[in-house]
Amino acid sequence: MPASIVEIVDTPSRQRGYNGEKSTAERTWLVVDETDDQAAMSLAEGTAPTTFHGLTRYSQRCEPYGGAGNMWKCTFGYKTLDPNRTTPQETGTTRLSFDISMTTEKITHSLETVHRCSVNGGPDDTDDFKQAIGVTGSGAEMEVAGVDILRPEFTFDLTKCTPAADITDSYLSDLAYVAYNPVNDSTFRGQAAGTVLFMGCSGSPRGQGDDYEITFRFAAKPNLTGIEVGDIQAFDKEGWDYVWIRNSKKVENGREIVFPYSAHVERIYTRSDFSLLGVE
Repeated sequence: MPASIVEIVDTPSRQRGYNGEKSTAERTWLVVDETDDQAAMSLAEGTAPTTFHGLTRYSQRCEPYGGAGNMWKCTFGYKTLDPNRTTPQETGTTRLSFDISMTTEKITHSLETVHRCSVNGGPDDTDDFKQAIGVTGSGAEMEVAGVDILRPEFTFDLTKCTPAADITDSYLSDLAYVAYNPVNDSTFRGQAAGTVLFMGCSGSPRGQGDDYEITFRFAAKPNLTGIEVGDIQAFDKEGWDYVWIRNSKKVENGREIVFPYSAHVERIYTRSDFSLLGVE
């Protein structure tokens, strides 16, 4: 005989909340001719409405009834939920959060020298340091001090809920590999190769341990092309490569000046395939 279900006649019970307290209610169903508690609960879940008089179903319990082994009393709780309460993230989905803020960076050369003048007159009477900033001293003591400026810093997090069965030793090895080779070697979520830095991740079991919530942290910098510094030939730089400028000195108009002589683009991070993270 197939299982059947009926609501117990003395339910529901209701309690109205005052002075900030939440209203609550309970409704109870009796499942008959079912020996499996999970099957009984599934039948009751499909029968009990998710809302009741403006209240939302939030809890459930199922317990044996009558001692025969084939009857179950399944009770569902309803209450007023906090409007700020968020729905738990579904397994297999990814949630994005991001931040764009300003950070301090020191530069030694400007994009362009827009004006020069001195006590002796206009630019023709002023040393041209080819965009070097804060040149001090003279002769062997001449150096470029540079200046601290604000640069935008773009960081983003991806939070994924994944089945516990997917958190294998092999997957953890892949995470470690990307951590030690932290720049993307191909396009990642629309960002070109070389522009995204993997800054680590953290994960822990969720709920009853059937799945894991893992948060991956990243930072991004754009690729730059046609960079010009002084009279150096224009050059390109991929996002997380590092540029440094070698300055030299020469005599111009009878005075020794410092000027940018060469540019060097250094690769300081190894790269890897971010698909190993499983968070495309």
